[in-house]
Amino acid sequence: MLLQRLKRWFRGYNASELELPIKPIHICYAQYISKHKYLMRLIGPSGFGGVLRHSNGKWIYGFAGTVGISTILHVELLAIYHGLKVAWDQGYRNIVCYSDSTLSIQLIGRDVNSWHHYASILTNIRDLVKRNWSIDFKHTKREANAVADLLAKAGAAGTNAWTEFREPPPAAIPLLQADAARVMFARI
Repeated sequence: MLLQRLKRWFRGYNASELELPIKPIHICYAQYISKHKYLMRLIGPSGFGGVLRHSNGKWIYGFAGTVGISTILHVELLAIYHGLKVAWDQGYRNIVCYSDSTLSIQLIGRDVNSWHHYASILTNIRDLVKRNWSIDFKHTKREANAVADLLAKAGAAGTNAWTEFREPPPAAIPLLQADAARVMFARI
């Protein structure tokens, strides 16, 4: 119901003109929220998506992509890798990286056997982490990662390996506003 009211309220607004309220407390300049996957079915296309936002919640950049048939862990790790790469390439050096995958965060933080199924992507992520910047990995619930989830669904439904969003897609605007207002959604 609240989401419907927010959608009605935002109709007619240009995303680039929308200013989000400032969040009261954050420990970073740029907040990377995502490493998010979406698996359409147990067997089917999978995609990833993510969003870079300032610590005040304002949109910086979004991305999505499809990877074909894959596992949830693989797509989570790909989203983390791509998000960190985008943050580095755009010059952000103080990052909080949120993921709803505890396993992904744990694997990034520990050594894994070189024969591990995802050793190469984990090595690529670790190589990014070793650069001269500050990254803090944090776990979040899927509901708190709604914008990334929306973009990941778009990635899974699409055919492009990579899509970038310099402006938030219209469907993301109410989610950005709800997140900035710290609206809580029940897990059902």
